[in-house]
Amino acid sequence: MRFGSFAAGVVVGGLCVGAVAVLRPFHVQEIQPRYVVDGRDQRRLAGIADHVFRGRVVAREGQIIADMPVTLWTVEVLADYKGDLPAMVTVGQRGGYEPFSNTLKLVEDDALLTVGHEYVLAVMRADGHHLIATPYGDIAVEPGAIVDAHWRKVVAEQIPFSVSGP
Repeated sequence: MRFGSFAAGVVVGGLCVGAVAVLRPFHVQEIQPRYVVDGRDQRRLAGIADHVFRGRVVAREGQIIADMPVTLWTVEVLADYKGDLPAMVTVGQRGGYEPFSNTLKLVEDDALLTVGHEYVLAVMRADGHHLIATPYGDIAVEPGAIVDAHWRKVVAEQIPFSVSGP
């Protein structure tokens, strides 16, 4: 076999594999985890969180790829309801884009945060960032909405998380 034929075969084969990867259809996969706390009850959500605050998403920092991607965001802290955070924090959100399978993975249809938007965030400390208590720990704040008094009351009436033992 000649080297030129071999090289041409490698190039053509590589192009075919690359074309198949590019042509993979885009998917959205919704993950249905189980939770120990019903986050729909805002008092319980505040009780399990280390911090509850209102913030504006400044930038997408990237993501951590694992079994479930975690998208990292830079968030400007506008109001602290529980805990004491610096002016800017890194927040992780379960969910993100997995390029190999061309899939957007979301937890219970919890859309990824949007740069420039405000949210009330209930987060727990994680490795180098604060992880949103998904899917209820990121509540969008409508422009002009007044939410501070409500969330201060929720935190004041929070139901602390505890594990019942035998």
